[in-house]
Amino acid sequence: MHGRDSVDSIHSLSPVRSVFFSPLSGWQGSEFPANMIQRNPIVSTQILVFLLLLSVTTNVASAEQKLRQIHVITRHGSRTMLPKDPDSLLEKEGATLTPLGQLQLFSVGEWLRQEYGSAIDLQYYNPSIHLLESSNLDRTLSSANALALGLFPESQRATGIMVEDGDNEPTFALMTSPLETAPAIPVFSTNEDNDVHLRAFRNCPTFQDNLQLLYETNVWKQLESNNEALLRKLAAIFPLYAEEGKVPLKGIWNIYDALNVAVTECSENRTTCEALVPLPSLATALSGQDFAALELVTHQVEHLKYAETETAGNLLGSNLLWKILERASDEEDNGVFYLYSAHAPTILGLLSTLQAAGDFISVTRGERFVDYGDALVFEVYEELGAGGVTKTLSLKLKYKSLAQSNSVSIPLKQGVNPEPCGGGDDDDFTSICDLEEFTLWSLQHTLIGMEHWCEACGNVYSDVCLRAKYLTEDGKPISDVDWNRFDDREVTNGIQMNIPTDSSNENDALILAATFLGGLLAGLFIMMLIGFLCVLPRIRNKEVPSPPSDKDGLSIPPPAEVATESAPSNNIDNRGELANDDDASHSTTGTDHLC
Repeated sequence: MHGRDSVDSIHSLSPVRSVFFSPLSGWQGSEFPANMIQRNPIVSTQILVFLLLLSVTTNVASAEQKLRQIHVITRHGSRTMLPKDPDSLLEKEGATLTPLGQLQLFSVGEWLRQEYGSAIDLQYYNPSIHLLESSNLDRTLSSANALALGLFPESQRATGIMVEDGDNEPTFALMTSPLETAPAIPVFSTNEDNDVHLRAFRNCPTFQDNLQLLYETNVWKQLESNNEALLRKLAAIFPLYAEEGKVPLKGIWNIYDALNVAVTECSENRTTCEALVPLPSLATALSGQDFAALELVTHQVEHLKYAETETAGNLLGSNLLWKILERASDEEDNGVFYLYSAHAPTILGLLSTLQAAGDFISVTRGERFVDYGDALVFEVYEELGAGGVTKTLSLKLKYKSLAQSNSVSIPLKQGVNPEPCGGGDDDDFTSICDLEEFTLWSLQHTLIGMEHWCEACGNVYSDVCLRAKYLTEDGKPISDVDWNRFDDREVTNGIQMNIPTDSSNENDALILAATFLGGLLAGLFIMMLIGFLCVLPRIRNKEVPSPPSDKDGLSIPPPAEVATESAPSNNIDNRGELANDDDASHSTTGTDHLC
């Protein structure tokens, strides 16, 4: 099976534990999988299957690491204003990428080519090994296109296909395009209601409920109290957003976003200012000191919403994390570059799932938010043994700020008894994780399987959740074995679902088939009866009696058919006699009308 799974597909390992954080009662879920393994041999088998696939390629790292894959999660570039509902987080308007935003992501693509081009195959775009995904919005789709232009210049653009060489081994062939300009690089996406990887924050009602709980916490109220002077000053400038003389803390995003777009797009006398900013005066509405204070408190607010375990927990990043882990651990996956063009909440939610938000603040020297064009990069390494067989798979997480020339490493945890990833004297590898050990940590601390995520989030409308809801018996989830990624259900061209059936379903099917067949036979009988009634009178009309003789004994032949030009008043009946108009008007039977 090739690792290039469909964007709309269900990526789901065997669900081992449903773990989520409730601000009211703390971590919820079953015990660590080791205990569950003892009680549930089905779950035990499936965990061992996944770990066996890893253990085939993992061992203690002792040699030089070779980069195998990179997974890049980016925030889009600079965009137009984006007001949101503070309670539901629904966007009130669409936002489009600006020319500045295009340049920002183009530079990210150039940095990726420079940073990784000598380690993995980034010389030419090849759809067999490069995959670009995005949320289904203008700003992220355009950002992915801009990044692709920087990563794969037009002179390096080609069409890739997979062929077999003389030894029937798969290999890659590149064909140059006959077009005068380089062909566009495809970017894959899904509709918003089904985007549970890059926009899980939009499709998780539990997370939105947690936001309301957050607004009632002491931490939130204290932050609002500490910034009351600023919130009152903002109310004087933006009275439409004011409540009781100040802007409520949960509504601060809309003010910050409008001012930030104005400051960003109107700086350096950009020509886009008047076109993109309704009121260019917004750029100078606050002093530099006040804008810095507004930016700080907004970043704190967004961090509390999307990156803290008390609110986001592992709800927003589990699906994306497992998608990355599956691709990283799949030996048959030849991909070397994966792009996920997304949003700031996507990155913050993934950091929350990894329980790395605090380390993110430390390595970025106090940054709590993700700026335009910033990126998380998962680097997947392998160590090759004798005969080129992979012995070890490792993983490292880095953060690249657009404002910085170099990336920084974010520490992760691994193992049954969580401990920081590390080992070795090289500073660049002090945070590298053994992929098998990191997967063990992920099995314990994240949501595994779409049905568990759907249940934890209360999502009943996304396709994957509707499918998970359908695959239930008596209101209880079907056995874990029916949701295993490593069975024959997932194929490269989509998902083949084996829907389990029981005797009641079979009886219903038989009843439905019998009803359909009975209706069909009844319809045929009625049609035959009507046809018989229509034909019978015409048969009788053709039974003409023997012609009478005249006085001379000569036979009188039956009358010939009357031509259409015959006078309408002289109708001839089937007895060869003239019929009056009254007789003709009553010559049609009821069955004639029916026919």
